[in-house]
Amino acid sequence: MQATITPFRPAPEALDFDHDALAAICRTHGAEAEAVIAETLAEIETRLSTLRDGPAGRAGLGREAEALLALGQRIGMRNLVVAAEALGRCLAAGDAAGLAAARARLVRLAEPERARHWHVQTDNAG
Repeated sequence: MQATITPFRPAPEALDFDHDALAAICRTHGAEAEAVIAETLAEIETRLSTLRDGPAGRAGLGREAEALLALGQRIGMRNLVVAAEALGRCLAAGDAAGLAAARARLVRLAEPERARHWHVQTDNAG
């Protein structure tokens, strides 16, 4: 008997940025705000690449989850924060299936085609 595997490709998930967080960066950093945001996004991209390529063991995943959480909070990247928190919770609980799902979600958020779905959220809904 041959098993059939159904391909699974979720619809693109729009990344939302918290407008208030971005405005705070602009107030705090003035003319340097764009550079601060760009540097943070570059670090997020590097961290997500590391996650995609497979960091060493639980400790590596934990470090990446913590770093991504902090970076997402810094620029108000809501989906990234939620996904990084989920990765950390799954690690702490020893939930292998949840860990695989949380890691896959983070990797999907980093895919280049997601960039066209990024937008700034103007309300405070989370």
